[in-house]
Amino acid sequence: MLFHSQQFLLFFVVVFFGYWFVLDRLGSVNPLKRLWLLAASYLFYISWNLPLVSLLIISSVVDFVAARMIDRTGQKRWLMMSLVTNLGILGFFKYFNFFAESVVEIFTHFGVTASYTDLNIILPLGISFYTFQTMSYTIDVYRGKYKPYGSFLDFCLYVAFFPQLIAGPIVRADTFGYQLRRPRGLHWANFYTGSSRFIFGVFKKVVLANQAAAFSDTVFADPEGYSGLMCLVGVYAF
Repeated sequence: MLFHSQQFLLFFVVVFFGYWFVLDRLGSVNPLKRLWLLAASYLFYISWNLPLVSLLIISSVVDFVAARMIDRTGQKRWLMMSLVTNLGILGFFKYFNFFAESVVEIFTHFGVTASYTDLNIILPLGISFYTFQTMSYTIDVYRGKYKPYGSFLDFCLYVAFFPQLIAGPIVRADTFGYQLRRPRGLHWANFYTGSSRFIFGVFKKVVLANQAAAFSDTVFADPEGYSGLMCLVGVYAF
């Protein structure tokens, strides 16, 4: 579900109207609104890959528990549990094939026959962003910068919030938590500002970035066929 697709536009309209025109009637700050956003965020991720949403849930459970135990006991082992789990998952999905291939090449260099099975690992969407975001949370709790989330629902939403899930930015837990707890209403000035930014962002993506990507891909496919200046332009276009 790409941000500039018709599918996402329909999804966003449903989420927006459900949040502001249905659930907001039950109160500016109520758990149903946060549950609605969490369900929408998981649905957004599931549209890319259903099984890999389990990694989001695992990361949420591990870091929620780790932060609570860090706050309660002050023991570093809970921080280490968070770091090992998150970096282990990230390292496996991003670097397993690379390291396996490197090991095989080293053995081959020394005349030892070796092989490995390519697992055809799919890199989970946004895994770097949400991994480092949740790790920053447990690290900050360990350093005493703020108290851990009291609500598992709020923390899951912090991890999976769809507008920043797949492309960032990485958000501090206290900043996001404050926005969840603060009463707010729908102001049309904010709606206009947000809509303008969204439209301008789609314009930059579809009209500018996609065209620049097409040019840079052409240059990268055959760099020897272009002058040094055009190769440099291709790099900047990328």
